[in-house]
Amino acid sequence: MQAGEYAASDSDLVPTELLQGNTPLSFETETLLRSKYECPQGEFQQLAPHPYSHDISPTALPTNFQDLFTTINAQSAALSIRNLPDEVLQQVFLFSCFDSEGMHGEQTLRYLCSVDHHWRETVISHCHLWTSLPPMHFDDRNPETVPRVISGVKLYLCRSGSLPISFEFEASKHPYPVGRDFTQIQSALTLLLEQGSRWGRVILKLPGFGIKQLVETIKGPFPSLASLDILIPEFPHIVASPQGSGSLLDVFCDAPNLRELSYRSSHFWKTDIVEGLAKLPLSQLEVFKSISQDDRRAYCDILESPSPNLRSIECASKDFVVLPRSTSIFLPHLTILKLHAYEFLCDIASHIETLTLPSLKHLEVKSNTPERVLGDQMYTAIQTLVRQSSCSLESLCFSSELSNSLALTNILSQSPELVELDFLFPDAECISAMVYDPSSPSPIAPKLKTLIFRSQSTWHWYNNPLQSAALNKMLMSRSTSLRSDAKRKDTDGMLQEVTFLYVSELTLLYNLSPTVGDVCFDGEDMAKQAWKDTDAWARYMIMTPYHSLGDWFNPKLMLTFQRLMRNLESLGLKGGDLGTHKLMAYGIPSFLHALGLMKTGSVPGDRLFHFRYRAKKLLKRWKPFLLRDARRYRWCHYARGTACLKWGTSADDGGK
Repeated sequence: MQAGEYAASDSDLVPTELLQGNTPLSFETETLLRSKYECPQGEFQQLAPHPYSHDISPTALPTNFQDLFTTINAQSAALSIRNLPDEVLQQVFLFSCFDSEGMHGEQTLRYLCSVDHHWRETVISHCHLWTSLPPMHFDDRNPETVPRVISGVKLYLCRSGSLPISFEFEASKHPYPVGRDFTQIQSALTLLLEQGSRWGRVILKLPGFGIKQLVETIKGPFPSLASLDILIPEFPHIVASPQGSGSLLDVFCDAPNLRELSYRSSHFWKTDIVEGLAKLPLSQLEVFKSISQDDRRAYCDILESPSPNLRSIECASKDFVVLPRSTSIFLPHLTILKLHAYEFLCDIASHIETLTLPSLKHLEVKSNTPERVLGDQMYTAIQTLVRQSSCSLESLCFSSELSNSLALTNILSQSPELVELDFLFPDAECISAMVYDPSSPSPIAPKLKTLIFRSQSTWHWYNNPLQSAALNKMLMSRSTSLRSDAKRKDTDGMLQEVTFLYVSELTLLYNLSPTVGDVCFDGEDMAKQAWKDTDAWARYMIMTPYHSLGDWFNPKLMLTFQRLMRNLESLGLKGGDLGTHKLMAYGIPSFLHALGLMKTGSVPGDRLFHFRYRAKKLLKRWKPFLLRDARRYRWCHYARGTACLKWGTSADDGGK
């Protein structure tokens, strides 16, 4: 018998009922099927040049044996799946329901329970599959669906046995007026509080009554609690805990396995609900995050009782007042340090110099008032930290009033793995220090991909020619567009994205556009760029969402808008000889796009001059040329003074 004939005439060797169910076979049925399936395997061994094996590749077999090989594989797989032990199936289900980060797929679990009776019983009997409760997000949920969510939570609690549970409870909005929704949310919270000893990984965003219920009901201990993320609501003083009851976080003081702690209370009103962290087991934490109106000694507490395994510290506050008194702090495993403040009321630069962090990868020290950090102290402080820690930063973000090119050069030289740099717009010397020289034996920041420049200046007419020239030279040295196609795959030193952040749209128009608008980053001749001078103030005024009553009866203003539109409409792009890079650098396509999306009655003179319609029509006419020129790099202008220069991205929205 030929192999092809055998496979064709015996294709019914895999019974239909075997493929449609997962119930284990009886011993007699399995023995009978296996005896039948030995026949094609014996035939294969007689006809093929080597015995049958699962490891054989079908492409390595002669064509007349491939059908027989496929049939044998199907038979073997059907029998193997049907007879997998329940323990193996349960492990497979665990991999299916939980991703690499431990996130639970509720829908996947529902599908597994719907396959057949055997799989359903296997899933229900495995408690680990039910330890991640369905998300309880009540802020924007229809009240009619709340009972269904609570019913699902009860089901998971029952089927998870006594194992640690993970859940997200979000109900930070107080339900006014108090009604059925209040009672339902309170009953859901009561269910969770009764299981306090089983809490594993918990996210709590509670309303005021929830804070009160938590403090008065739950007492601990929390033997399984590993991660806690808690949000303090607005106006918590309405339900503040009784005098002498202590801080809200004190109820979690008996948590021997707590490794990650995050709390947020960024509302305006200061409260004593979170007074400090002294009673918490800080010496065992690995991840700590605090966002608050005042620092409440959080950063000080965490460093005065440092955990040897601390990996991440993030503290954001309106102001920092107190810093650790130690003159030398060593954290061997800390990889992330983020300190954000509206105002540092302490010597943060000197504190940075006391740190030794050999594993540090991500450093952020940001302030909205960098003048508090006198001169260029932040540059020198970070230089000292990097040198004495012997660490190579991958991401750096900091604020400093003045620049220090020597310190910046040292920082970049000691951080060859740096990928992202975010800082206030530096002077010309600092920008020149960032020029990439591939011929150098040790080029500066060879892996830098993302640059973020922040400008806090409101003087929109200020433009430094030296700074502009240095910026253009640095961007040219790190532009992939200027490389030949053969060398473009070598991305060392080449940027992917440069973002410019200004305090207002008008500041960006007056400062950034003249700085970079006259440079092409793909080597094209600027004389062949389509351009006509535009009035930045007119662009700003036509786009502002707030117009005075006088603007609607101001013919001079309307004629200014009309001249702006006529200038743009007079640009000739039909022949395709002129480029559009300068238009994109000045954000003209983005301006037309935004103007076309404005609502009726929002632009003075629109009923007479049809500004919005003309903007849409003009942008549609320009789009083919914009897409053509955006293949290698493009400019993206966003609202509120933000512009971005991108390389190697899709040009589908190049006109925006």
